[in-house]
Amino acid sequence: MSKIAPTLSLQIKREKPSARRKCLPVDDPRKTQDLSDIQPLPPKVFYSHYSWRFLRHPDNTIQTTPPLMSTQLRWGHSLTIRQQYALAAAEQEIARVIDNERVPLDNLPPGLGGGLRELPDIAPSNDIQESLKNLSLERIQRPPTPPKVAIVGAGVSGLFLGMMLDYLNDHIPEFNVGYEIFEANDASRVGGRMFTYNFKPHPPHNPQGPHDYYDVGAMRFPHNPIMQRVFELFDWLDMPMGPLEKDSKNGSLVPYSMTNLTGKDQNEPFRYNDLTKWGSYVNIAAAARGNDAFEFNEDRKDPLIPSAVLAMSPSKVVDDAVEDPAPGSAGRCRNMEGQRGWELLNEPPNTTTPDPTRPPFNTSTINFLESHEWVGIPVIPPVPTTTLTPLPLAKVATTSLTKMHSGTDWYDQAFSETVLESLDFDYDKSTKWWCIMGGSQQLPMLMEKRLKTKPIYSSRVSALRNVLKFNPPNPLTFGVEVSLQGDETSKRRVYDGVFNTTTLGCLRRIDTTECYLPNSTKTALRVLAYGESCKVGIKFSSGWWRQTMPGGHRVEKGGLGHSDLHIRTVVYPSYNVLDDPSQPSVLLVSYTWQQDAERIGALISRSSPAGEDELKALLLRELARLHTTTREDEDKLFATISASYLDHYAHNWSDDATTAGAFAFFRAQQFSTLWPKVVQPAGNLVMIGEASSPHHAWVVGAIESAVAGLYSWLYSRMDLPGAKEAVWLIDGTTPVPRDSHKHPPFLGLPSYLPKNHARWMGLISALRTERAAKRE
Repeated sequence: MSKIAPTLSLQIKREKPSARRKCLPVDDPRKTQDLSDIQPLPPKVFYSHYSWRFLRHPDNTIQTTPPLMSTQLRWGHSLTIRQQYALAAAEQEIARVIDNERVPLDNLPPGLGGGLRELPDIAPSNDIQESLKNLSLERIQRPPTPPKVAIVGAGVSGLFLGMMLDYLNDHIPEFNVGYEIFEANDASRVGGRMFTYNFKPHPPHNPQGPHDYYDVGAMRFPHNPIMQRVFELFDWLDMPMGPLEKDSKNGSLVPYSMTNLTGKDQNEPFRYNDLTKWGSYVNIAAAARGNDAFEFNEDRKDPLIPSAVLAMSPSKVVDDAVEDPAPGSAGRCRNMEGQRGWELLNEPPNTTTPDPTRPPFNTSTINFLESHEWVGIPVIPPVPTTTLTPLPLAKVATTSLTKMHSGTDWYDQAFSETVLESLDFDYDKSTKWWCIMGGSQQLPMLMEKRLKTKPIYSSRVSALRNVLKFNPPNPLTFGVEVSLQGDETSKRRVYDGVFNTTTLGCLRRIDTTECYLPNSTKTALRVLAYGESCKVGIKFSSGWWRQTMPGGHRVEKGGLGHSDLHIRTVVYPSYNVLDDPSQPSVLLVSYTWQQDAERIGALISRSSPAGEDELKALLLRELARLHTTTREDEDKLFATISASYLDHYAHNWSDDATTAGAFAFFRAQQFSTLWPKVVQPAGNLVMIGEASSPHHAWVVGAIESAVAGLYSWLYSRMDLPGAKEAVWLIDGTTPVPRDSHKHPPFLGLPSYLPKNHARWMGLISALRTERAAKRE
């Protein structure tokens, strides 16, 4: 090898798998460490092997080939198939970036002193200051102060990140990273999409009720392994879990009733094709001729819905399809542990099955499945699915079966995602669901109380741009300037990093021109889809649904009302079932998604309830229709409901300027091709929030993204005091401090992002930012 120039370089070339060797940098004190835990990668899974020619300045040349760049996909209980997909997508993006970087990877921040097996120990380059001096970025002189980051948005991920920084500051002596949280809304909307609307009393006409609220955003939490970090957060905030009692305190967790059970049977209203039936769908269908209780097959010239399909709840149809969509093929992956399940998911399907309850379906069956809201797979509302690289299974009439138990147009995507969703959340029927007394916004309110630095409200971020910070004789460092709407030009806010927690639509309205985002990232921000959702809650002078209605029915224990009406789904609260039904009560009268939300959203005002007379009239009439079986009873109940009306509030998340959508709702190909661009930090700009997690629309996705984002950024900023110790504490290299009987929800990387992948993301982001700045 020839002598090298005085620049740290890291050159990469492909190597056959059989040629890999297990070794560490020669100066690693643990170079004799046993590496027998590195197992061969399973077949049929994307993986990459790299070898490194590590050239160290100034005179010595060291060649080392570490083990795999990739950690193998972890089969079994510790990593769900969705998480495996996320891991594979992230790994593929890392490999793609490395393959594109044929120029030596210069000027990367230092590594962890040989603490990595898969990454080399990278030392700072001698000429990094020369590189920074040549950049065309504006230089802003700043006094020597501890590092500080800006957090855009006081949603649950932003608040969690602030709590996490407080925790690290308290437990690592060298670590002292400050933060400021900027929130566009006022303090009443802390929590972002964890929003609870509280009705204001106006006595004597509108008196105070015992529970005058409803959740406009997140409202229920399944206690399963995926959600473990959320329940650790509940515990950390001293939010007790227990049975519902009349004196249950706000902020406590009480059981959430998924159905209204009367004895052993479900007793809920179903209204389709202008017919209302009470009970459980299966029993309603079983009592009808040909199982066609709602006369879906009345037009004999249309393709008929098979009687066997009508006899099953649509959730059972999709559940069975997940179990075995093609005999001998992919659906069995639900019952297969680990790698075999993954292989089955990739096998070609059998599209000739004669079973009428299996896809492909005719158009009438598709419309039937699409029109229903059901409780079956315990994801209510169903988590919007994300689609990855198409699997062979996706060829099985993909848009037919996947249009059920949700809004119109919900499942226009690959069937493989329905399989993955079920594998993710359908652990067993014993999964318990919980809600928060006082509304889900109690969670971010409690989080805000724990913060040592409170959010700055009514502060909309208008621009972000990269700058260089200097304070002679200290070296130049990268920084990010944050501008707020209405700022004076002389006001300069410069931070060491920025964590954006807003939705991608809102981030696009922030001027990031001088952040030098890669085109692929800008494309992801523009293209990645969000779902529509609307909710309407009405406060009544009494809980009329809990009293005997015309026709003799009532709802006692929560659950859902199901229909093809504009209101689609009614959610009966679980938290007020012990209240006196003669007192004022709140009912979630309409919960819609996708096209249904678009249509009812056309009647929703941004200043709700003002200007919503048409919406109010529609809601009251359809409530009466849903709950009665005859026109005479409908008119009686309509009169009762109308007389009981006190107030209402409606919210359209797509018309909310601070969200521009309800939740991430990725379309075909978007997970595998675009999601990694969002997860990858863009230098000192890190995007976190539920869209940056595989678990879209869930609180756990938001908080796990904060852990992953901060970890990758810290690994790219080893120049910050205590960053190395913080990284080691987060990823478990350093044991968890035993200063509390509670497990800190801030520690431990998400299962879908092993530490080596997270570290690579940090290193690559620093490189790409510097390259982009040089091009400018």
